[in-house]
Amino acid sequence: MAKLKVRLPNGSEEAYTFSEEEIYIGKDDLSQQIENDLAIDDETVSRRHARIFREKGHYYIEDLGSRNHTYVNDERIKRIRLA
Repeated sequence: MAKLKVRLPNGSEEAYTFSEEEIYIGKDDLSQQIENDLAIDDETVSRRHARIFREKGHYYIEDLGSRNHTYVNDERIKRIRLA
C-alpha cells in the first residue's frame, strides 16, 4: 500500500492511500469522458495531470504535460522515483 499527500497552491492538504499498480491524477471532465483514479477538483489541476505507477518494486510519479506542472517536495519534476 502506498501513501500520497497532495498539497494544493492554496495550502490545503489531503492524504490518500492506494494499492493499484497505476493511478491517474487529474480533474474529471465527464463531458470529455475523462475520469481519473484520483480526482482533484481545483483550477490548478489539469484533466490528465500526472500518473503514479509501480515498476520493479518502486513507485514513480510522472507529469503528463500538465499546465501547472507536478512537484515533489517543492521540486518540479517530469518523472521521479518515489519509493
